[in-house]
Amino acid sequence: MKGNLFLGLGGNLGDVRESFRLSLERLADSPHFEVQKVSAAYRTAALTVSGIDSSKPSYWNIVLMLASDLELVDLLNFCQSLETENGRIRTNERWISRTLDIDILAWGSVQYHSKNLTVPHPRCLDRSFVLAPWAELSGDFTLIAQNGKTTRVSDAWERLRGAVQSNASILEVDSCWWDKRAP
Repeated sequence: MKGNLFLGLGGNLGDVRESFRLSLERLADSPHFEVQKVSAAYRTAALTVSGIDSSKPSYWNIVLMLASDLELVDLLNFCQSLETENGRIRTNERWISRTLDIDILAWGSVQYHSKNLTVPHPRCLDRSFVLAPWAELSGDFTLIAQNGKTTRVSDAWERLRGAVQSNASILEVDSCWWDKRAP
């Protein structure tokens, strides 16, 4: 199995942390994955193409560190099946509320670009909801962007936290999300 696979999971509809738990169980039960680390859950305001939208439910996000023996296209298909199992309705519209969204953030030094997938994720270094949990798991991981520029995850998180950007604020951190069940 190849390691240093980072997946970002997020959502803002329904019981998102339950969707995280179910997805984590499916990954752990699959012979194609070895779950190595799981971050705390981070809550942030809903971010849309126009900026923060306080009329929408806030998002919960986590990052997982795994090893896998799948090829990228099969990994994408597996992630999309998890989204569907958790009630995601796939549309071409971006920046919408959803029950579960899974992004392939990075996989070691893999560089990949197609119509449906780019690895590393092209916007991962600009999002607090990705960088905060990722830095918690593996801040020393060095991301090699499509342009060849290298950045340590912890450095990107510190840069974003230091910037005057309203989308960099974390509203809440739940360190034990996997132990909690909705009443």
